[in-house]
Amino acid sequence: MDIWQCASAPNAAISFISGCTGLEQLASIDPSFADFGKSLFSTAAIGLERSVQGRETNKQLDGRIKLFLTRLSPFFLLKPAQKCLEWLVNRFHIHRYNEDALLACAMPFHESQQFVRVVQLLRIKDPTHRWHWLFPLQKHKVPLARSTLVTHCYKDPVFADFLCCLAFQAVKVCCWDIFFFFTNPYCHYIMALVNRKTCFIYLLCYFTLFFQSSSHATDFRLDLGWDSDCATQGHLYFCSFTTPVWLCLCASGHCHAER
Repeated sequence: MDIWQCASAPNAAISFISGCTGLEQLASIDPSFADFGKSLFSTAAIGLERSVQGRETNKQLDGRIKLFLTRLSPFFLLKPAQKCLEWLVNRFHIHRYNEDALLACAMPFHESQQFVRVVQLLRIKDPTHRWHWLFPLQKHKVPLARSTLVTHCYKDPVFADFLCCLAFQAVKVCCWDIFFFFTNPYCHYIMALVNRKTCFIYLLCYFTLFFQSSSHATDFRLDLGWDSDCATQGHLYFCSFTTPVWLCLCASGHCHAER
């Protein structure tokens, strides 16, 4: 069963079994998924109904769902991931309560039909809804073009900030491929927003923020096996991000030195 067909699935038990199977398959690829078998994919979750839960319970549930979807994102196109999403939609109604996290999970694959089908689940017809700009895609069942994504960053700075935050979240759970996806449109957005003389400064500030942000920087260095006070390695790590950006800007004519 596909996630875009499961919102009205009559048998939660079937969806649960399928979801657990998907989780086991994902855990064979990335063992960190096994932890979710004690919460989102536990037998206790079968009878859980969000609408009657208290605020604190739903807050904790949102946190687990957000973490799971962040980890799931690199595997979004795989069948095991689709099985897990089927369960989360069916049991926890993530297409209603966790729209941002669900879209963040699918966004790196915005040109795929799976992304289109996720959008089909959302209630975004209201012009005041923050994701209403995706309604034409929902209506015509077409993927989201990269150019449209970058253009919307320019039109809606809040969305640009959303991508920026997602980049930090992705790296925090070591989803490096997803990090580079989110930074790509953000870099294009900055280049479109500012003049050539200052665009590199903006990008430099962005990556400096990434590297120096309190717990993030320490966690990332430790994940790589670095000592937390190793300034030399930290500098090389920082340059590994900024140097390719600088070269790309120079090659494309977006950044020039003052004469």
